[in-house]
Amino acid sequence: MRTLGIDLAAQAKGTFLCELVWEAGAVSIAALRRNDEHDSDADLRASMTRQDIDVIGVDVPFGWPDAFVALMKGEFNVGSWQQAESKTLRLRETDIHCAKAFGLTPMSVTMDRIAAPAMRWRLLTQKGVPTKAVEVYPAAALKEWALPHRGYKQLEQRAERERLVDALMATLSLAPSELLDVMRKEADALDAFIASLVARASALGRTQMPPVEQAEVAAREGWIHVPTCSLKSLLDAK
Repeated sequence: MRTLGIDLAAQAKGTFLCELVWEAGAVSIAALRRNDEHDSDADLRASMTRQDIDVIGVDVPFGWPDAFVALMKGEFNVGSWQQAESKTLRLRETDIHCAKAFGLTPMSVTMDRIAAPAMRWRLLTQKGVPTKAVEVYPAAALKEWALPHRGYKQLEQRAERERLVDALMATLSLAPSELLDVMRKEADALDAFIASLVARASALGRTQMPPVEQAEVAAREGWIHVPTCSLKSLLDAK
């Protein structure tokens, strides 16, 4: 099995891709690279449409809150920003679920900087999100795996990234390589790696799916796949 993880930024500079190969109860890093600078969208489309990639994990919101879309159409009937219902303008059902279930609230796709990568994703997938692509949230995955999930993103937080990479190496029995050093240096590369791990969990049917009553909304707004299994169990030979 091959999984692809994408930490998607608005521009090529901050976008990383990580391809993992899973076989015989082991995992190896086939590729870890920055999005091609010359024609970044074509590069991403080519990577996402490869026939040998089984599942893609993408760190970006796949959609916008239904309430926000309704507001843009002039159909939202809450008249004040102070009303409790206005929260649904900022957060999707999956964001609210993450806050309740994991104590982590994803960035708002309508109000935070994540909106630009989300728009790029929508333009990349105008003809429909690939069926093998799943939305991921690295912080939630790391928390579920009892690993550090905060304080590793900034340039000056390399020590925390190193500890996190070392923990991932030990659990997954990864051999030392220059690619792991890239993750120690670049938080975006590390998040692409985590996205590829979550893609594997999804392929094994071990991520949390939306409740039946929220399935229709999730199809429009997107749904964050959070692992329901241990990190080590991703090595199961399937």
